[in-house]
Amino acid sequence: MNKSYYINHWVLTLATGPLILTLFNYSLTSIQGLAIELRDTYLVMLVFSMLFSIPTLATYYFIFRTLDKKKINLVFSKFILIAWTIAGLTTTMLLIGGSASTQIIFAYSISAIIAGVLLRINNLTKDNFDATS
Repeated sequence: MNKSYYINHWVLTLATGPLILTLFNYSLTSIQGLAIELRDTYLVMLVFSMLFSIPTLATYYFIFRTLDKKKINLVFSKFILIAWTIAGLTTTMLLIGGSASTQIIFAYSISAIIAGVLLRINNLTKDNFDATS
């Protein structure tokens, strides 16, 4: 498995989560309000997301390593890792609480699914290519 997958999945989820959340908060007719909201809150949301996601990232790493060592099917591994990400962010948000928890969970879950599906979990090498041809 691609050793950078877990970091790339984490970074892409955290980078796109605030964008999706902001899109939920504004209609598409309010593009100016959307731009102002992103400008004012994106960096703060990104920093707090990174801090609050560290426990999930740490456990995600150990799950990633275990799946890699046991040579679990790559599609199933992606499913487990995406599910773990969603479970971790849901747990974190329920512990923190707040009126926007449901929206945040929903936005970051969509972000985690998109990032997890789009990123390549395996290293594409000549050996892998020859084996699949």
